[in-house]
Amino acid sequence: MPNADPRRRQTAHDAARKPRPWWERGLHWIRRARLAGIAALIGAIALGWNLRDRDVAAPGVDIVALALDSGALEVTPSGHVVTLIANDAVIEVRPLDTRRHADGRHCRSFDVSHLADPPQRQSATACRNADGGWRAVTADHGANGDLLSAEAEARRIGDDWRAPPPPP
Repeated sequence: MPNADPRRRQTAHDAARKPRPWWERGLHWIRRARLAGIAALIGAIALGWNLRDRDVAAPGVDIVALALDSGALEVTPSGHVVTLIANDAVIEVRPLDTRRHADGRHCRSFDVSHLADPPQRQSATACRNADGGWRAVTADHGANGDLLSAEAEARRIGDDWRAPPPPP
């Protein structure tokens, strides 16, 4: 052996670095994949648990009040839909028309939908108070008054619902 090529001599260190057969090499990634699958399952269960009550209409949730508090009637022209997230509820508000009463108040009829399972939809009418807020009124009260054109409504929205001066 003394004449043997030193490059061909195998030491204990070289034997330890020898590649393992394929059937032994594959086991480590199977273990890792199994652990990753278990972690993904636990994550999915935790996410589902956190989202289980989200966007479900709880009994007594007043979607009309959510729509009034959102400010959607302040800035949304009639016929347009605005989607809002309020108190973990996704609602859509669609103003239908705007009327001006003889006393100068503006009232708007609107539809509000709660996008949940099962979905809820309500129609309502609200009038603007002197303090700038909207208050729900009965439909027959809100239907009184002169219907505003789209241009007049756009002007009222643009000037924060201030009434025009009375004609001379």
